[in-house]
Amino acid sequence: MISKRKFLKTGVGLLISFNIIVFIITVVTAGLNFTDIYGCGASPFQVFIGEGVSSLQCELGQINYLVLYNFQYWQIFTSMFVHFGIVHLTLNMIALFYFGSIIEMNYGKKNLLLIYFLSGIIGNIASLFLLPLIFGFPNGDFVLSGGASGAIFGLIGAFAILGKISGSFYSALIYVIAIFIMSSFIPGVNIIAHLFGLVSGTIISYLFTKYYDRRISLII
Repeated sequence: MISKRKFLKTGVGLLISFNIIVFIITVVTAGLNFTDIYGCGASPFQVFIGEGVSSLQCELGQINYLVLYNFQYWQIFTSMFVHFGIVHLTLNMIALFYFGSIIEMNYGKKNLLLIYFLSGIIGNIASLFLLPLIFGFPNGDFVLSGGASGAIFGLIGAFAILGKISGSFYSALIYVIAIFIMSSFIPGVNIIAHLFGLVSGTIISYLFTKYYDRRISLII
């Protein structure tokens, strides 16, 4: 059994820790004014239970208009660590722990982080241009989005490739499709980030397995 200290040094441990720290900061600082955007002034309790968003969440989360026209490009990255309520955070961290641990055991820490961040960033970039198709114009440009799910779906895509290598591709594929359907067709969910994160993680991990001279087996 891995110790707490060793776990915090793993890629999964670092990612989970950072997500939790950012969430705590957004809760504790709720009420402080980081932006003048309307509707971003929830109390700490509202931010904790996900019934409102704080000023800091609006500053770190992704609002397409601010990225495209106010040049707040950092939101493409920081929004991956912004969660709207403890339930949102908990569900994402459970998924990150499960799939992240499998990917890290098979691909290593550096490649886990590469898949995670590239998938999340690509999913958020795609959201810049495609999210208005879901929420309509111009409303889609003013939707606040955030969460680690796009990056996590990149890890889920890598999981499918591990299934292909281990000879259980169809089982892994059905599993991945089921997760995508159950978690993406829910009101308020950014299906664009999910889809492009999934595709990105699948392609990146496929390139890893294609050019790495080693056999990777599925470890669950």
